[in-house]
Amino acid sequence: MMAPPPETTIPTVTGASEEHEEPHMMMPAPQESHEEELHEAPELPNLPDLEEPVVMEPTIRPPTRRVDGGSIKPMFISIEDYQDILSSIGNIKDALHETEGAMSRLNELKNAQERILEDWRTHIEDAERKITYIDQVIFRGE
Repeated sequence: MMAPPPETTIPTVTGASEEHEEPHMMMPAPQESHEEELHEAPELPNLPDLEEPVVMEPTIRPPTRRVDGGSIKPMFISIEDYQDILSSIGNIKDALHETEGAMSRLNELKNAQERILEDWRTHIEDAERKITYIDQVIFRGE
């Protein structure tokens, strides 16, 4: 193992004014050749070949709770409660899926309603133009 090189202090060059002097900078000393300290790398042991890669799975710790006296103890729930929780989560997922479907259908209905209202608006504007033309022709004699 090589020791870190000793640090030396190198003063900086200052300008004509004393106000702009910089503090001394710490620079490492030039490295000397330490060829005699280098050794060959140790030989690695032979390891068996693995057919499948090793997958490290995270450690799952059971939930804990504090009891009287501040000690931490594992918290357990019954299988029935766990199954009820899973069932409730499934019901919530189903309800969310149904809600998404209903929102999609409502959006489709809204878009269809807007198209129909736009068609009505166009027909009403067309009828107003025709009535205005008739009014101009009949009552004003144009």
